[in-house]
Amino acid sequence: MPDQPLPSDLQTVLLEALRAYELARATRLRAEGEARAARQAREEALQAEETRARQALEAERRAEESVLRAEQERLGRLQAAADAVEAAARALLEKAGLAYIAGAPATPTGQPSAPRRADADAAQAFAEAQTAHADLRLALVTLAQAHLEAGRWEEARRILQPLLEDTRAPLYAEARDLLAESYYRPALAALEAGQWDAARQGFAEALKVNPAYRNAAALEREAYLRPARAALEANHYAEVPAHLEPWWKAHKDDAEARDLLVESHYRPALAALDSGQWEAARRGFAEVLKINPAYRTDDVEVRKLLDEVRRLRGLIKCRVILKSAGQSLIEVIKVVRALTGSSLAEAMTLCKTVPSTVLVNATIEEAERAKAALEAVGAEVEIVEIE
Repeated sequence: MPDQPLPSDLQTVLLEALRAYELARATRLRAEGEARAARQAREEALQAEETRARQALEAERRAEESVLRAEQERLGRLQAAADAVEAAARALLEKAGLAYIAGAPATPTGQPSAPRRADADAAQAFAEAQTAHADLRLALVTLAQAHLEAGRWEEARRILQPLLEDTRAPLYAEARDLLAESYYRPALAALEAGQWDAARQGFAEALKVNPAYRNAAALEREAYLRPARAALEANHYAEVPAHLEPWWKAHKDDAEARDLLVESHYRPALAALDSGQWEAARRGFAEVLKINPAYRTDDVEVRKLLDEVRRLRGLIKCRVILKSAGQSLIEVIKVVRALTGSSLAEAMTLCKTVPSTVLVNATIEEAERAKAALEAVGAEVEIVEIE
């Protein structure tokens, strides 16, 4: 039977089925390819991560080994220095004992002393004791230096302090500078870390040991002025006096410190004036005048403003109140009599019946002078403005 052509509608169905099969096959092949690519990418990412982890572990291991080697080297230097100290100490004891037997003084110092006997054996024994004493000091200085290199500040100080008892002894200057360095290094680190109190204390200690040590004086000043500058720049005006006043009270000739302190009062006073806060402005400008009466005298407007503040300060009346006479009652009574012109009995009554008014209707300047005089002898005083 000859082949008969398929009906057209059946052919259409078969063609659509064939196209659907090809599309499904192509989709499956594409999905399989994408899955293989994704799997390969994941494998490569895992391999790369594993490689990075191995590299990080290796770097960490090498870093730990380097730190361990450095620590072992430091410990080795410390041990060698300690052994040298022990050997030098033994040698000193031996030489000093021989010197004593030979007739020389038992305790050698930095400067040779005359032996009790004039024979050559005594002189030789004492000279050897002197050399042994110098060797011991050298060994101690070396040990202290090793402690410094290891960052062991307290250990270095304990070794160095006894070496400074005799300014004529060998290596005195070296020991002094090492002791100053034991304060200087941690103070410098504190300064860079913004630990201002620790930096100030450290530089102050270094300068106590050696007032001319390196640039410790300039860095001590910087530990006060640097945070003050930052606070002023950030408009944190109240923080500036806390940083500056301790330094400025001891260094009245420091113009930059004075001007920073003045500016910390001037700027908020000017802002208060612009916003109509008259009392705050007046108090701020009054502080400016107390610190530097000639501040910004080249600015005409500022000069007019400060002149007005001066005039107002003269118009304001105050009451000076004694809140406590402190421990020096007799001295306070003397000052009260000088301020008020009162009798001994009246001054004694004022001082014993606190709080009491010492002055009334005083100007600000008069009240501040009275307050300073009373506080100088231990009294507690308050100034109250009369409304």
